[in-house]
Amino acid sequence: MKYFMSASLGGRLTSVFFGKLGCPSTDAEARLGEIVSRAREAHPDYEVDDVAFVTHLASCLDGESQPLEALESLEHADLFLAMACASGDARALAEFERRYILAVPAMLARQKLARSQDVVEEIQQALRDRLLVPRGSEAPRIAEYAGRGPLAAWVRVAAVREAIGLDRKARATAHKHTEAEKRAPVPRRADPEAEVIRDRYHGALKAAVKRALAALDEEDRTLLRLHFIEGLTVEQIGATIGAHGSTASRRISRARERVRELTERELAREMPMRKSEFRSLVGLLRSELDVSVQEVLGAVGS
Repeated sequence: MKYFMSASLGGRLTSVFFGKLGCPSTDAEARLGEIVSRAREAHPDYEVDDVAFVTHLASCLDGESQPLEALESLEHADLFLAMACASGDARALAEFERRYILAVPAMLARQKLARSQDVVEEIQQALRDRLLVPRGSEAPRIAEYAGRGPLAAWVRVAAVREAIGLDRKARATAHKHTEAEKRAPVPRRADPEAEVIRDRYHGALKAAVKRALAALDEEDRTLLRLHFIEGLTVEQIGATIGAHGSTASRRISRARERVRELTERELAREMPMRKSEFRSLVGLLRSELDVSVQEVLGAVGS
């Protein structure tokens, strides 16, 4: 149903608009009335007062030298929807949910930030809380939307920030877990001979791993650091090096195997011992290689 604005209301809106901006215009009433009418026709069921809407339009144009021209470039219908959401209009909130919150998976996919269903749902809930819920005595953040671009783009930026923030938090948590694991005591073994080997050669084993890592290519050391110290997934590492996650996984495995081979070579050259002791030491190396690599790389990065 087409919305009609009375001449008296149009004059009042013009007075409000230019009273706030302080720059009258002879054709302002018709242009302003048309903008309000189009916005209301796009969302006829929302409870937004015309005067309040015009006041909000004017606030979006503070500092503009040509406010009437700048007004034409605003996303009027999106501003109307955002204002209705900020006021708590249930129908507007339902439309926002349908048009934007439910579109978050597609938004993230277009930005190459696809996430699991659980993570997507966490991002969606964060957007509801951050954008639509009042903050104490302050209006919801959606009231800050100024109509300079489509509301969909504004929401997309917020969704991407949430996704990146969750990634950063996950990496920090993984790093803390890695640090805790490094500080945790090595479980005692039931084999007495293995205990003796561990106590006698722990320092030599760590030194051999350190030399083995130093002999690796820089790219391989970087892969192992991203995996063991930064706690990134193979998909994240693949994105970092411009390769598929499966490729990153294979390269990490090759680098780890190369460290084992070089470490065994170092031990054989530097540590004269009986064959039985060497076999035990190699077995210890294979069982605790990852812990040793974490210790050495962590010490180098600290």
